[in-house]
Amino acid sequence: MIVGKDVLSFYDAFKGEFLVYLGEMENKLEERNDKYRKVCEDIEDILRRKPKFRKLIENKRQIKISYKETKILLKLFELYSIKNDIVEREIFFNGMREGIWILNKTNLIKDAK
Repeated sequence: MIVGKDVLSFYDAFKGEFLVYLGEMENKLEERNDKYRKVCEDIEDILRRKPKFRKLIENKRQIKISYKETKILLKLFELYSIKNDIVEREIFFNGMREGIWILNKTNLIKDAK
């Protein structure tokens, strides 16, 4: 996709690689971050107990739910939000780390030891 006249969108140009990167990062988070792993387990537990929620979330299928199920669904959305916050934080800090590394390599900043 072209943004403006001649500028290629970074996301569109590297979308496939970025999605692979995200998948690998999430796998590493699950291995080493207890909070992330617990949130993923809690999400999977709800989806296992309520298969129709999986239809809603993964297949975008319309479902009918009771008032009690609404509370469980809200909890599920809260867990997804927590999971996304952890992933976004990891992306931010990985980007900062790489940015500082590049600035050091190009001598735009001095190594602060």
